Amino acid sequence: MTRNEAVKEIKALRMQYMINVQAEDVDSAFRTSNALGIAITALSGPTREQVKELKGKWEKVDQLEYGELSFEILKCSKCEYEVSADAEDDRWKFCPHCGAKMED
Repeated sequence: MTRNEAVKEIKALRMQYMINVQAEDVDSAFRTSNALGIAITALSGPTREQVKELKGKWEKVDQLEYGELSFEILKCSKCEYEVSADAEDDRWKFCPHCGAKMED
């Protein structure tokens, strides 16, 4: 099964589940629908080939100071998603939103 086929199946499952939900199960249905939505989003992300071609840079938006701690707010040049990072933070080698590889 391909990723696209899996996404189609999960979307169909989600729709069928929401159609058949009982009124007293609304909270449970909402949680299940959200979980399936997250799965769809995860499977719909960029492919390995797309990530190789998608490159961006972190643009500094702001600097926050909390006592001795200092954080930068960075924005992805491709999708404008914002993250916070300290000076020692190297975990943002890829944008967690669009998957762009960040160049130095």
